Amino acid sequence: MTKRPYTAPTARKIDTSEPAIVAEIKRFERLVRDAKAEGNNPVKAETARQMLLFFRELMGENKEKMSCAKLAANCIFANISAEALAPICDAGEVVSANRDDRIIEEGEVNAYVYLILSGEVEVCLPEIPERLSAVRLGTRGAGACIGEYAFIDKKPASATVTATMPTELFRIPCEALESLLDANKNLERIVYRNMLLKLIDQVRTSDAEMDLFLVPS
Repeated sequence: MTKRPYTAPTARKIDTSEPAIVAEIKRFERLVRDAKAEGNNPVKAETARQMLLFFRELMGENKEKMSCAKLAANCIFANISAEALAPICDAGEVVSANRDDRIIEEGEVNAYVYLILSGEVEVCLPEIPERLSAVRLGTRGAGACIGEYAFIDKKPASATVTATMPTELFRIPCEALESLLDANKNLERIVYRNMLLKLIDQVRTSDAEMDLFLVPS
């Protein structure tokens, strides 16, 4: 198997133009309609509704707040105001990854926390001499976070993350995020709580998947 070399994502600024915000409003309007049509996912419907209200409110706010709009949709920044997110937004940048670009490499030191703005990535343990075959751990889409494990424990990445389609991510250096959280204890409490909730959700999902392999007694 030919290993695709690591390709550093290219950076660009967050699009804070009115058309971009309008596009986000339309996207969340569709999400609200779809969630209501499903009829069995009230949490998804309410989340989409809250984000729709948030983006509509941004239309009347200043450009600095607009630049944080997409960050507020990420799981680790839930329940954080645009004002509190502004320093984080200023400390990071938006990067673009093409399909098959490796964003994080297993075993290497990862210096960033990545927030997926659009697109999708695959998390896997790639094939190596000590591993008989690649192990696919799942995919992550818009609103997800990657690189938070290394941010917390300062260890090399435990898995490889590869874009499965053109993907936009907001990345912030781990050191910069840590400094910002140290300076704002309330922000620190919310972010770490959100990270913990994300981890708990992943563990519960994994437990539920393992139940499928249990033999009925």
